[in-house]
Amino acid sequence: MLPNNPGALVPFTLMQDVGWRANNLLVSFVPEAVSDKEIWIHGGDDRQFMYPGYKEGVRVLNDWYNKGLIWPDFYLYPTGDTTEDSNIKAGNVGAFIHNWDTPFRGGDNSINVTLRTNVGEEAAYIAVEPFLNDEGFYRKFVNAAFDRKIFFPTTNENPIASALYVDWISRPEVMEWLQIGNEGVSHIINSDGAVEFIDNSGNDLHVDSQFNIDYTMTINGLNFRDKDLTGRSIATAYAGIPAEYVGAAYASAQRDTRAMPHYSVDGLSNYPSALADKRDEVLNKAVTALPADFDSIFDTGMAEYLSIGGQTQIDERRVAYERFVEE
Repeated sequence: MLPNNPGALVPFTLMQDVGWRANNLLVSFVPEAVSDKEIWIHGGDDRQFMYPGYKEGVRVLNDWYNKGLIWPDFYLYPTGDTTEDSNIKAGNVGAFIHNWDTPFRGGDNSINVTLRTNVGEEAAYIAVEPFLNDEGFYRKFVNAAFDRKIFFPTTNENPIASALYVDWISRPEVMEWLQIGNEGVSHIINSDGAVEFIDNSGNDLHVDSQFNIDYTMTINGLNFRDKDLTGRSIATAYAGIPAEYVGAAYASAQRDTRAMPHYSVDGLSNYPSALADKRDEVLNKAVTALPADFDSIFDTGMAEYLSIGGQTQIDERRVAYERFVEE
């Protein structure tokens, strides 16, 4: 269904953080054969900016931009600005890349619920996967499963009790109960076995946050021992959204993921905010450049990025990997 103002429709939208908002496209140009060593060595940037092949993904965005397929003013809007969100809710955007559940968050104010009001009952954003890499995978680079960090400060007067508590909340049966609470109080069980959450905000046993993530410190989001049950249950957790939309998006987000290797090494340089700012600057300029200027602008920007700390990151990580992992 066309939006109320078809003339305002843009096929694809971005914001200033191109590395995040076009990530699925950009990393599809990273060769599948890239080694864990190269991933870690070039992994100082959390947008995979230094990965091999990345530039060719940016070239595609440049081509799209010059063909009028991308929101022309995207580079003016930083994360947190609501202009793009309003464009999406108005039905003036054909497609975007974001967190897997972005269209479903916010209850009555979610993108998909608002879209039905503004455009029509059949209007919705659904998950699609158009970006195959060189070996036919819809590759997504994700953090390793152990990216959560819990620490005891030196002021902790009873570390044994603390350790026992962390052990207790890490037991599968405890984690599952903390996430969903009591049946009939905070959730019901559907006919297919999926857990459906119910509003219990007035109850003493109410869930403080979605999936009680403030208590389940050793996991990130809903996580049952049965992965299929996890997906079906997540699909019921978004008010006003058909479960099949949520389930399809969740399955898409989990498909063809590759965990980035993680090593804790003392002495590595911190990743300064200046590098993130430079990365965003390079990507914004490269995407909006004239096609004839693309290579010069990208290559010059990358050289500047490397000169202010990017190359130091690569060199330090290479030495650390070869010393501590390969030896």
